[in-house]
Amino acid sequence: MDECKIDHDGTVTVNEVTPEGKSVSWHYTPVPGRAVSLVGRDGKVTVKKVNSHKNEQTWDFNGRTAKSTAVLSADGKTTTFTMDGTDKDGKPFHEEVVYDKK
Repeated sequence: MDECKIDHDGTVTVNEVTPEGKSVSWHYTPVPGRAVSLVGRDGKVTVKKVNSHKNEQTWDFNGRTAKSTAVLSADGKTTTFTMDGTDKDGKPFHEEVVYDKK
């Protein structure tokens, strides 16, 4: 089961299972307008806060870029994350993950 946690300082930690069945954990602490490195995974992310319930991310995975949005529900209990980009084989992908607050 994938899990996403956001700490009070804004650090985002993702625990996920890869398509190959391997459990991985990675994190980053966003700095507005600046690309920051992903810890535990190759790449960088730039986060833009759109409003109190929506962020947009631009990802750079070793030259492969992707765009995503994270939208928090009005009740603050669910975040919907969508991402579009190109995979390592050059094929386009679309991903949507819904995280429920525990």
